[in-house]
Amino acid sequence: MPPPRGPTRISPTTVVVPRGGPAVVTPRDAPIVVSPPRGAGPGAATDPKTRALALIAEVHAIKHTMSASAYRLGIVLKELAEPALIAALGCTSFEEVLAAHDLPSRMTALKYVALAEHFEESEATALGAEKGYALVRYGRALDQPPTALLARNAKLAGVLLRDASAADILRAARDLAEKQRESAA
Repeated sequence: MPPPRGPTRISPTTVVVPRGGPAVVTPRDAPIVVSPPRGAGPGAATDPKTRALALIAEVHAIKHTMSASAYRLGIVLKELAEPALIAALGCTSFEEVLAAHDLPSRMTALKYVALAEHFEESEATALGAEKGYALVRYGRALDQPPTALLARNAKLAGVLLRDASAADILRAARDLAEKQRESAA
């Protein structure tokens, strides 16, 4: 029996795509796309550059899926933080729910919730969780919504915020917060 020519679903969330085949990942409920290892199956490409480029494409697809998942996780965690739902689970705090049900840490959960509170899904997915959260922190330090900073093409050290790294944005947010504490003291 010849190997399948197109993508093969091996579980509800995993699809194996033949080497060289198209790998299309949609942001919502996307399957994990796994390309076969080098040398697998008849006619598999053995050129290292082709394999490397396929792996790079796979990383980008997974990264996109992770960003969309981070936004959706923020929406779900925000709802789960409602007092009625916390009480229904027999807990007294959101932190207790997180710990009792093997959910993300408090800080990680709050990052996802902040992402969902401040951005639309498409914007959060384009920015990624780390940069999105960094923009939330920077916006707080400036007392401005992060979406307004992006809309007016605000810059950080001469670089558009949209193009700055998450680390640079967080550093700027920390510096601003420190200056504000010093001036308040």
